[in-house]
Amino acid sequence: MVTWHSTNTEVLQLHGNGNIQAVGLGTASIKVTFGSITGEKKIKVVTPATAAILNAESVPYATVVRSDSKPIEVEVIINGKLISDSGRIVSGSVYIPLRAISESFGVVVGYDSSKKLPVLYGSPLTQSRNISGTSYVKEKDLP
Repeated sequence: MVTWHSTNTEVLQLHGNGNIQAVGLGTASIKVTFGSITGEKKIKVVTPATAAILNAESVPYATVVRSDSKPIEVEVIINGKLISDSGRIVSGSVYIPLRAISESFGVVVGYDSSKKLPVLYGSPLTQSRNISGTSYVKEKDLP
């Protein structure tokens, strides 16, 4: 429904819906179109001479899209690629597959066998759910 466009991809690159990354110095505009409504914002990327060079590598990103055909599922897209495990909507909250997300972002997930909970950054994830042997966590609770 919404389209995003960068007028200069050597300055601003788009990753998914609304994720923008500065990759070079200069000026570019971001155009957003929703139906018949279009908005545009000019952005100038500058840096002092003493600043580090902009990192041209893509920053990992995830996008969650509600499925029209399956109302209790959501598609999880990481770096523009659909992952095989879909997310779930449980009691109005979006849960995403923890291992697939963490591996894509290079984060190690542990397991606390006494509490029977997945562990991320040394803390048990109390808002997780186990569905058919896969740990899901609320997307809003991920750091």
